[in-house]
Amino acid sequence: MTETSTVFGGRNVKLLHPRVRNIKDNSEKELKTVKKYKDSEIFSQRQIEQMIIGVSTRKHKRSLETGSLGLRTNCESKSSVSRDFIAMTKAKLEAWRNGPIKKEYPILMIGGIVL
Repeated sequence: MTETSTVFGGRNVKLLHPRVRNIKDNSEKELKTVKKYKDSEIFSQRQIEQMIIGVSTRKHKRSLETGSLGLRTNCESKSSVSRDFIAMTKAKLEAWRNGPIKKEYPILMIGGIVL
């Protein structure tokens, strides 16, 4: 058995699952279901969706589905949500700034506070 971080209900959950080996070359095979749900992009996208609908980082944990399955979770604190949001926003802004201009943008407004 092995433990892998996966995304369920907007939570980063540690999932215990069996290890699978390829008998031909003795390599470890990744389960399709585990691969699908361990994509961190799903997690980041959910955090951004929560912010867009007005959920503050402070209330993020309360807005998620209940974690009553007894599974270990992480990355739910307001600080980690804020850090993830900032990192994703920076990456998307840099990609936009360094990429070719494909559309006409009549207005671009960016606000922020630097401390």
